[in-house]
Amino acid sequence: MNNIDIGKAVYHFARKHATGILTFAATVGLVATSIEAAHATLKAKEVVEQKKKDREEWKKVSSIDQPEITKEEIVKDCWKIYIPTLILGAGTISCIVAANVLSSKEQKSLAAAYAFVDQGYKAYRKKIADKLGPEVDKDIVNEVTIEQGQEDEFDDDKVLFYDMFADRYFDSTMHKFEEAVNYVNRELQVSSYASLNDFYRAFGIAETDEGHQLGWNDEMLSEWLGYCWLDITANPTNIGDGTVCYVISPILNPSDSYMDGDVPF
Repeated sequence: MNNIDIGKAVYHFARKHATGILTFAATVGLVATSIEAAHATLKAKEVVEQKKKDREEWKKVSSIDQPEITKEEIVKDCWKIYIPTLILGAGTISCIVAANVLSSKEQKSLAAAYAFVDQGYKAYRKKIADKLGPEVDKDIVNEVTIEQGQEDEFDDDKVLFYDMFADRYFDSTMHKFEEAVNYVNRELQVSSYASLNDFYRAFGIAETDEGHQLGWNDEMLSEWLGYCWLDITANPTNIGDGTVCYVISPILNPSDSYMDGDVPF
């Protein structure tokens, strides 16, 4: 991996985990600000005490009464001591605000993705009702509900999958497959990209070197499909002896340039 690839990886890691990084930074900042404020207060106290001693010494030497130290003098002599505390405090507040903004954007992105899917589903239901009638639409929904309930009973049964990108077979469940598909699409909505390794990790299988280099981004999907949703199917195929294998097939193959679209270098 060259320096540019490392830079891209670091950039995308920071972007994907920005909310967590900022929250951690804000927590550290709060602790550091408290510690720095305590140190600054001790330093300011020492400055004030020294100023009092100097005036006492001058009073002894000159026999002239010295005025009490005013608040204005304390501010004038001590304000520079608190500059590091103010900088840390400002940085901490910035991290808190930025983390909240990013969290809000993530929630909006997920809401937009849900709205997109829900809109498509409703349009599909409407087409069925228009073409075949509302009663047929209700019957189809009922049949699907019954079949889904039956399929859910077998969601935890392991089946054989084939991963064409890593040329490997492995056992897993349809439930895990659906979780992996949903995770990839969540990453596309929240982070604007997802790697093949993101899919593998959510599926619970070993990541690969090529899996880091291949992936999808929202620009690719919008350009090729017209929408930002990656359909990944598991197509059943008979591989002999009555063995059924589910071939993992994304509607758009992952690209090695998925990290190029939105990286500022």
